[in-house]
Amino acid sequence: MFNNNQINIFLTFLWVLTFYFNFNNSASALSSEEHVIISEIKFNDQDLNSSKLQIKASKKTNFKIYTLKNPWRLVIDIENARLDNQNYQPQLPNFIKNFQITNNEIYLRFEFALQKEINLEKSFFDSKNSMITAIIVNEKADLSMFIEQNEIINDQPTQFNNQQNNPANSSNNNLTSPNQNLEKSTTLTISNSNPIDSNPSSNSETSHKKSIDQPSLTISNKIPVIVIDSGHGGKDPGTIGNYLRSKEKNITLSYAKELYKQLKASKEYKVYLTRHKDIFINLKKRVELARQKKADLFISLHVNAIGDEDVTGFSIYTLSEQSSDKQAELLAKKENQADIIHGVDFSGASVDIMKTLIDMSQRSVKNESAIFANKVIKNVKQADIEILQNTHRFAGFAVLTAPDMASVLVELGYLSNPQEEKLLNNISYKRKICQTMVKAIEEYFSKPKK
Repeated sequence: MFNNNQINIFLTFLWVLTFYFNFNNSASALSSEEHVIISEIKFNDQDLNSSKLQIKASKKTNFKIYTLKNPWRLVIDIENARLDNQNYQPQLPNFIKNFQITNNEIYLRFEFALQKEINLEKSFFDSKNSMITAIIVNEKADLSMFIEQNEIINDQPTQFNNQQNNPANSSNNNLTSPNQNLEKSTTLTISNSNPIDSNPSSNSETSHKKSIDQPSLTISNKIPVIVIDSGHGGKDPGTIGNYLRSKEKNITLSYAKELYKQLKASKEYKVYLTRHKDIFINLKKRVELARQKKADLFISLHVNAIGDEDVTGFSIYTLSEQSSDKQAELLAKKENQADIIHGVDFSGASVDIMKTLIDMSQRSVKNESAIFANKVIKNVKQADIEILQNTHRFAGFAVLTAPDMASVLVELGYLSNPQEEKLLNNISYKRKICQTMVKAIEEYFSKPKK
């Protein structure tokens, strides 16, 4: 039926076919094992004029980083690479609109849509940290997106007892900004028909009996001053997400810069950031920085986390009654707090009188804080942003205790919930949140305060 030659040819054909399939399978398995795994992409501010792009790779590999125009894009091609997490969403800086990922057998491509032209200073592989690294310069040439050099808040504590020693009054430390003559916007008025005698030899009993009217915050026609505080920073990362490992300090800074940009665009306010990059500032210093700028409104941005992953939503805090009373007592006991309330000399007042005055001013400020908080909640609801039950909450956060400016602490959402963590990293959602806050700010300052 078959001769020996035919059988040998057939067996040879089977051997060749088997070898071919085994070789392909081995090559495919080998190729899969050799893939470079990409686990993290991050942008870090170097200074006001440059950023560092870092891409964590499992090992050294060939890559190419370049820009394209019409429209402007930043492109990174990484040879034979794969994403460790296909749903990974990097936190993007303000100069990037959005991004897309392309993956084929040859390379993994990241393509970032840019707000404007950037320059690549250099790129290299950081062997020590196994990072593909690029230095991006001039992406912040439009400083309206960030805090201007001459608007960076001085990192020196405010001295209360002597104007000559006060950094805010020093010719070397006096911070200037556009429309400097319009800076002072809020005046805390203490009305008293029988002024406190600042002479230490005055009869203390008489001083105790003097009547003091309720102080009030009055907003003039001058430009309102707003200080935006991004929680945590530097050595303090804050909350870290369980899903994308997002750090609170990065999210709050990103939202602070976006809110700053939107407020500056309106040209209706003087706006400052407590930090414009990843640095640590203690809680007391943040309040002092805002008071140094005579802020009308202080907004501290945070994100939350909790053991229950189902908890989500936006919330806002103002100072609680109990915390307000305690803070007034602590402030009153401090020495040489003569200008604790804008420019009013209480150097001869007793601790009890000081406590009463500070308590009264805090109550007035607390009312203003609540008014603003309610406007924020109203606008957040109207924008269909998910809110936490009992959205307006009360606590004794240190950043809320200043006696002379309306202060709120905003919890943007929960990093402990995977969906909300992803949402908080979404650029469109960030813009939406900030737009609602801008509307609330516009409403808050649109009517004279009584």
